[in-house]
Amino acid sequence: MSIDFDSSRKVVRAGYKPVVDETALTRPAEGPVQETPEKAPEQEINLKLYCSPDELNTLQTGVWLLGATDNEKAVAQWKKQQTSEGDSILTAQCFEAEEKTLYHDLFLHSGQSDAYTVMPNPTDSQKINAEFIPVKLAVQVSETRLGWPTAGYFYLFSEGKLTKEFKVAGDGRWTFQVTRSDASNLTEERLSEHHYASILLPYKIEGQPAPEQHLLYREEKLTADELAQASPDWLNQHAMTLDMDQVVGIKQTPLLERSAEPTPENEVPSPIETVAAVHPYGDTWGRYNQHEIDAQTVNITQSPSIA
Repeated sequence: MSIDFDSSRKVVRAGYKPVVDETALTRPAEGPVQETPEKAPEQEINLKLYCSPDELNTLQTGVWLLGATDNEKAVAQWKKQQTSEGDSILTAQCFEAEEKTLYHDLFLHSGQSDAYTVMPNPTDSQKINAEFIPVKLAVQVSETRLGWPTAGYFYLFSEGKLTKEFKVAGDGRWTFQVTRSDASNLTEERLSEHHYASILLPYKIEGQPAPEQHLLYREEKLTADELAQASPDWLNQHAMTLDMDQVVGIKQTPLLERSAEPTPENEVPSPIETVAAVHPYGDTWGRYNQHEIDAQTVNITQSPSIA
């Protein structure tokens, strides 16, 4: 059976417009993005300096840095506060309860750092990790008098090794500049052109006394041969062993009273209790008829930087 198609018949394709759901989509209200609060440091390092916060700059006590570790970046920010005794507390906060290296420099990137190992404690513990005292250096010119030298060199040794060389400015000035000399090399190259009037001595690190320190004054610069001979025995003979308990203790004692008895013009007794060649930072009394003691020494007189 055959099927015939009518070719004249139109074929209309069935088509429909898409059904559009005009119902509005419901969106949640957009609120502020909740940020995760930063974790606050839970550890801290506390340093005690035996001077007031205002005197940290005038005494040029230097800059501090907690060195970076595998777990934490370096910390250079320190908060200052004053104790009831008038001393300074410097506090740096960190996150990790791990050993840190504490670096001290006379100025940022000086290239001549002193390093100490410290251990952080929980924040607000008020535990002191390290103690330091600024001192001014003097020489004993007679049994009763100390003076600031205007020529020569001071040498600071720690555990028998040279750590700092200070060259006195000269030309009537008793301030000094720091050289780049160290235990292996003596040089006249200056660390900077800056002049200093005091140095900072470590007293205690993590509750333990700082390693033995010696201070040596010489009118002439040490030679390489002399430095090579600077054994503990040599230092005990030629330098002064620093009794740090005594140095810190004298700062906390009252000044000695001036004797009522008249004294010769050229022999005015010093009211400072002698600590060999070290004069601790603190109040100093003295009025003299002449500034100079001799050609290379001046009298220790009252000064805003130590009063």
